[in-house]
Amino acid sequence: MAPITALSDEGVNIGLGTDGAASNNRLDLFQEMRLAALLAKAQSGRADAIGAHQALRMATLGGAQALGLDAVIGSISIGKAADLCAVDINAIGLTPCYDPVSLCIFSGARVC
Repeated sequence: MAPITALSDEGVNIGLGTDGAASNNRLDLFQEMRLAALLAKAQSGRADAIGAHQALRMATLGGAQALGLDAVIGSISIGKAADLCAVDINAIGLTPCYDPVSLCIFSGARVC
């Protein structure tokens, strides 16, 4: 497992994504964010290693920065291109909702 917690603590940009259907049939970025956060916790031995908000950043702006495209994509800003998705957090499996980001990262992969 990559030591992403230690790398992140040192200021290294971490990008997260799926690598294609040839080796990842689901292409589920929600699942990838959840797995990255959970593996970071296991690898570092720290429950606070990579949280949901940091995993989301890794999958959005972190990936854009890794590709050198952060001026064009990776965050919702005026003038940037954006792909958006809507998540219905009213599904019974997603209640109660205390933090929408955490809910989507740790509970929403199968429902979202």
